[in-house]
Amino acid sequence: MAPKRRVSPEYKRRIKKSRQFWSAARVYGFYLVLLVFMVAGLLLWIRPKESELEKRKLAEFPSFSFSGIWKGSYFQDIATWYTDTYPMREKMLSQGSSIKGLYGIGKTEFYGDMTKTGDDIPVEDASGKKAGIIDTNNLKTEASTEGKTEKPVSSETASTEGATPITEEVTEALPDGTKHDVEAEVMGNVFIIDGQAFSIYYFGRDNSEYYASMVNTLKTKLPAGVELYDLLAPTAWGAILGEDMQNELGGSSQEEAIKYIYGLIDDSVKTVPAFDNIVRHNAEYIYYRSDHHWTVMGAYYAYEAWCKTKGIEPHSTDFFQKKYEFDGFLGTFYASSNQAPVLGNNPDTVLAFVPNGTNSEVFVDGDGVETDWHVIQDVSEWARTSKYNCFIGGDNPFTTIENPTITDGSACVLIKESYGNAFAPFLVDHYQYVYVVDYRYYEGNLTKFCKDHNVKDVILLNNMEALSVSRANSILALFP
Repeated sequence: MAPKRRVSPEYKRRIKKSRQFWSAARVYGFYLVLLVFMVAGLLLWIRPKESELEKRKLAEFPSFSFSGIWKGSYFQDIATWYTDTYPMREKMLSQGSSIKGLYGIGKTEFYGDMTKTGDDIPVEDASGKKAGIIDTNNLKTEASTEGKTEKPVSSETASTEGATPITEEVTEALPDGTKHDVEAEVMGNVFIIDGQAFSIYYFGRDNSEYYASMVNTLKTKLPAGVELYDLLAPTAWGAILGEDMQNELGGSSQEEAIKYIYGLIDDSVKTVPAFDNIVRHNAEYIYYRSDHHWTVMGAYYAYEAWCKTKGIEPHSTDFFQKKYEFDGFLGTFYASSNQAPVLGNNPDTVLAFVPNGTNSEVFVDGDGVETDWHVIQDVSEWARTSKYNCFIGGDNPFTTIENPTITDGSACVLIKESYGNAFAPFLVDHYQYVYVVDYRYYEGNLTKFCKDHNVKDVILLNNMEALSVSRANSILALFP
């Protein structure tokens, strides 16, 4: 057995000092890193003011007030501003999601911390009740709380009798893309399954009934002879997920919700049964994986349903002589999921068909400035989050499209939110004039406009997530 090596006291002292030095170096190095990040956070001139990814303005530094200090909100607002506008925040979120991906997360992921339940969707009866007319001089100002556990009490149950039926004849069997069998716990309202993001839909009875009343009221405001079409667009939740998955995730059925709302709408309104035609094609690429919008093909199948309701022949996709494809699109769900790698590594492609009659339009922006633009704009060089804006220039208050190949004076008004952007181009080859109104921003008088411009068709398009009292009031405000 070899003798133990003797270590001198001087050597021990050197080892101890070395260990102390490196221990202190790690501590001070850590504090130095924190200091660098703190200083970076205080550099006001490099702080972003808008988020391109989230498509929103970031929090502003709060104005000083003694009441805010007293209530504590002033310092809370400073904390919100600091975290919301921190330099390179979006890149840090992306890195965080990439690291999370190393944990071995399964194919189903949830983001957010909200857990809600939808209202029960009333069953139909034989009473034939329709939603009432809204007194526009006394508009409801408070929306119901969607997802509340206490159900509203009503002495009348609406009927779906008289509404345009959701079901339609199917002459050709197509592949079924419905997703079934999920094993998951509801942890939020944005989730990813098999590389596609979804948002949970919760039926809100008060909002839905108010929407139906708004449609009935709108019909009474239109000039005589003007047809009103109401098109409720399902989201990916309603079109792709099976009923078993919807129940497992705690959401509501958009199919049943649409039936109920259409049952409340007066027979003088032409309700468009787009749901079944979209679901019939759900094995196709009809919704983006990383964004809440439908693709151009989802909009196309809704357009087919509208043509059937109007009694005209839809143009086939082969009718359009020019199309664009824009790769690399990452949408709203990518931002909502903290830039989930499963979405970022498989971005969407935006397909767009150019109308044959014209690709020219004029839009009026929020400042009232008119701009010559294109119905389908080449956005190849635009930011990856902006590709959906290829359709009619995005969300502008008012857009005019004149088709010079049609000279009969025909005109329609499309009242829409952003789902209508991909739908609008399909109308161009059916009318001489297509007027597109985004009710969230437009402030004109559409009753007078329809009279002055010989408008014969008004098309109201909303996706199922966009039904609320405030939005319904915004539409009613356009028809004084």
